[in-house]
Amino acid sequence: MRVIPVRGSTERSGHRFDPSRLATVRVVANQDVGPAVKKLSYARRWDFVPGQSIALTMDPAVPPRFYSVASGTGDELVDVLYDVVADGLLTPQLARLQPGDTLYASAPFGAFQDAKGPSCWIATGTGIAPFISMARSAALAGKTLLHGSRTIGGLFERSFFQDAMGEAYVPCCTR
Repeated sequence: MRVIPVRGSTERSGHRFDPSRLATVRVVANQDVGPAVKKLSYARRWDFVPGQSIALTMDPAVPPRFYSVASGTGDELVDVLYDVVADGLLTPQLARLQPGDTLYASAPFGAFQDAKGPSCWIATGTGIAPFISMARSAALAGKTLLHGSRTIGGLFERSFFQDAMGEAYVPCCTR
């Protein structure tokens, strides 16, 4: 089994986020998926590699926050999972967005990618997003997912993973 660093030697110069390249996108949906967790969706403008991130902001003059793409490469929408942090700088604003509202997004960037061959994916909370993208984009042969949460409600996309991975999906709850 190979350990994959989030920012490894495969990341090329210019591959990281460029704040001058934010584009306006329109919200298609902003759904509750768990306690204080939402899934924001907008029409896809760029191709991406599963595991990549995007930058989002409500105002291009305000530094954006980074989120993993939770969509498959064949999906028409870009999905982003986020925790609504009551005193956060961005997520309370994101939580108020309605279909048709605008925000600023970057093109996908980053080099967090799955290894070819057998892999053990481990995630909790909204950290499941890059694995949702990987699972929706590629064959799951040889993959095992350890998915942790305090409660069953925090196992985002649990039904999808159970159906897609069978016994290779291992949900773990502490309460």
